[in-house]
Formats: sequence, structure tokens, C-alpha cells
Amino acid sequence: NADRVRVRTSLSGIPLIGDLAPDGYLARWGYQHPLTEFGMNRLVEILQERLLREWLRESLVVRFRGLQDCAGRLCYAIEFNFVRSLDSDNSALRVVTYWDIAARLPVKYEEFDWAGLRERQEFRHVHINIPLKDEDFDAANPTYGFLLFPQAPKLDRFLTGRE
Repeated sequence: NADRVRVRTSLSGIPLIGDLAPDGYLARWGYQHPLTEFGMNRLVEILQERLLREWLRESLVVRFRGLQDCAGRLCYAIEFNFVRSLDSDNSALRVVTYWDIAARLPVKYEEFDWAGLRERQEFRHVHINIPLKDEDFDAANPTYGFLLFPQAPKLDRFLTGRE
């Protein structure tokens, strides 16, 4: 989408649809990471890098929190506590990850700082390696709800300038 992210929201019941830069202020509103760093793979990469860095500094404490239910799935819960030091660039104090035992995938991630919960990512109804078609990437696909005038997609494209 020309390095843009399409956003649909409403303001006092008035629908707003626009294209934003994925790492811009509005697209990141309320979130620590840009949309380009979202997803299971990126989450694991970021966590792995952080854990290795803190382990090498000897400022990491790991605790197995047992088996827990996550949206009807049995999961391992693993907690990572970071010892604060002057040379640490890690702003999190604690991270809790939940791993689906059967699928061997992360299904939930929680990050805490001094004030409490800072970030939560949760993955539900995940389908792996599904076939995609061209219409799955078409912004005019009516199932996505991005059109201002769903009955007249050509009019919508003309008025908004979106393809």
C-alpha cells in the first residue's frame, strides 16, 4: 500500500478512513512499537534479543509459572524479571509470556514497568500458512470495511484517491 497503513475508526459516530505512515504518531497512538514490528515472529525476535542482552549482563531472572489457560488453550507461562542497573537500557521490569503447548507458539505477551502493565499482545484464532489471493490485499475488498461508499467502490476510489 505504498508504505502506508489504512486505518478505519470513528469520531463521534462519523466514520473516518485514512492512510497513515506505519511508524507515525497517529498509527502508533497508545502503542510502544510501530505496526511494522507487530506479529509473533517479530515479538519473539525482540524478546530473544532483550533476554540474551540481559542474560549476558547477569541481570535476568527466569521463573516458570506453571500451566495456565489462555482462551481455552493450555499454555506454559514463563516470567522474565530484569534486575535494574545503571547500564541497563531495558525499561521493562518484568515480562510474562504464554506459549501454546500443542501449537508451540506464543499466544500472549505482557510487559510490566514500575507503573504496572505497559504492553499486552495476544494472538487468537491464528491460522498458519493459509493460501492468500489477490483480493486479500485489495483495499476495496468489501469485507474489510474500508470503503466510505460500499455500494459504489468506483465512486469511493474517485473521491478518496485510493486504489
